[in-house]
Amino acid sequence: MILVSACLLGHKVKYSGGANPHDLLMRYNERGRFIAVCPECFAMLPVPRPPMEIQGGNGKKVLQGKAKVVDEEGRETTSYMLTGADKVLKIAERPTMPMWLS
Repeated sequence: MILVSACLLGHKVKYSGGANPHDLLMRYNERGRFIAVCPECFAMLPVPRPPMEIQGGNGKKVLQGKAKVVDEEGRETTSYMLTGADKVLKIAERPTMPMWLS
């Protein structure tokens, strides 16, 4: 299985309540080989929600506790993003059947 951002597969989970469907990914998704993931939704953030950005670094710095994620209203959302990322990681780490056996 391949993890793909849910919004790219047409799910309306983007911060604005929309999606960013990608034609090629949507066609391959019909084969049932993708797992749609959305860290923000896994962290129970609402849709729609204020846009967020990393301040003071990048994703690696956020994981190291050296940067933070803040929404446009000034609320720190780092813990939500870490929760969502952790849930995606747990999905990625699950043992799965080789694709050729499924």
